[in-house]
Amino acid sequence: MKRRKRKGQSGKIPPKPAKFPHLLKQKKKTPARSVVIWLRTKLILASFVSVIGVAGSFVTFYSLSPRLQIYPSGLLEPSSPFSTQFEILNSGYWEAENICIALHINGMNVKDSDGRRIIGSGTIITPGLDIPRLRGGEKSTFPLDKATSFLPKWETMKGVSDINLEASYRIHYLGFLGLFNYAQRFVTKTNFMGNVQWNAVQSN
Repeated sequence: MKRRKRKGQSGKIPPKPAKFPHLLKQKKKTPARSVVIWLRTKLILASFVSVIGVAGSFVTFYSLSPRLQIYPSGLLEPSSPFSTQFEILNSGYWEAENICIALHINGMNVKDSDGRRIIGSGTIITPGLDIPRLRGGEKSTFPLDKATSFLPKWETMKGVSDINLEASYRIHYLGFLGLFNYAQRFVTKTNFMGNVQWNAVQSN
């Protein structure tokens, strides 16, 4: 004898309820707004501190690194600008070493007693003026005639002479950073006594 199916029932057996219904559907939890704001603020602060640290390192390096200055200190012979004594000063804190000084002639008219021009423009002379080291606040003296000793004895300088005195050096204990360069431009000027002197000017 066949059983009658009740209304609303099908022949399929309903599935058994899951033992752990909370594991079937997990909602993604979004972090609280305050946590997001804190993380962003922390990231911004970390970036700001890094930038300040890098900038501080550059400022410290610049303030402590050697700073060379070259200037004339007097004439050995009043009538000869080539006899000018120049001084090189390290006004920085760190020590400069392996200092090499060179003379670059931008333009020069030097004539001997026969009126012949013996040197022109663009000549670079490396005088071999080597200074082993200059500590902070120390200075050393060198005469210009060491760089021009190859010239014959001259009588007059015609026109304005224009030179650069250049110094290359390394920072003590930081030689791996390579060579640093300093240059100062000088031009001649005749004073009221008729003597030719070197005046420091800004490079173009």
